Amino acid sequence: MPPLFQSYNTISLAVHAQLDSVLRLWQRRLGPDLLAVYLHGSLSLGRFQEENGDLDLLVLTARKLPREERLSLARDLLDLDQRPCPLELSALYIEDLRPWRHPAPCQFHYSGAWTDHYEKLLSGACTDSFLLDTDFPDPDIACHVRLTKEQGVTLYGPYPQTFLPEIPESNFWQSISMDLYSCGILTLARVLSYQRLGRIVSKYDAALWAMDIVPERLRYLLEDAVGEKYCKKACPKPPPEDLEALRRFLTGQIEEDRGDRIPRI
Repeated sequence: MPPLFQSYNTISLAVHAQLDSVLRLWQRRLGPDLLAVYLHGSLSLGRFQEENGDLDLLVLTARKLPREERLSLARDLLDLDQRPCPLELSALYIEDLRPWRHPAPCQFHYSGAWTDHYEKLLSGACTDSFLLDTDFPDPDIACHVRLTKEQGVTLYGPYPQTFLPEIPESNFWQSISMDLYSCGILTLARVLSYQRLGRIVSKYDAALWAMDIVPERLRYLLEDAVGEKYCKKACPKPPPEDLEALRRFLTGQIEEDRGDRIPRI
């Protein structure tokens, strides 16, 4: 039985309420200096599952956020996180996109990977934080902006094409390929599918596409990965040599198409 996916128009009332709360938070904090809030990621691609999907958001502001405001935003986002879905959010100052440069500066980032860090900052257990003290260069922004511009959902503000710049192909490729030697097989399939199809698809759709090109003896690895992630299927741990063989096959196909080796980061 195929997995059940949601798009923005079919998500539950609880997810809508969570998104509304995040939007109201930014409206309350920034007022007229909030330019736009966009959804990207699996929800914008119509491959979202509430039980295991993140809410990926891109926020554009008309002014810089000072340190104390960033920490205060983190406090409020901690309260909204996991209710019911994990949040992943990047806030960009609009002038940092004009002209475009890569990696683009990110003035505020929130995700589950940083909740412990923010909690320590709020409790006083630590005081130094590049997330608060700097606008840090973030290679992922190129991917976020490209996906948002092409397939994003507008929660607030004008259509993404109004504010978001064109992302050069070289910057986008660097953004999606910089950690290929440490990422999972679904991400590898997604990168290869982009290279062959010329468009961004979900990991689910990329895996289904890749099943037709991987060696038959390794196809079960993609089937199991999709089953575990999207169908709650319990699968045995695969032999490491099979997993490594599939990774070598996928990265080899990517490198062969490009005519060069992927830079190791």
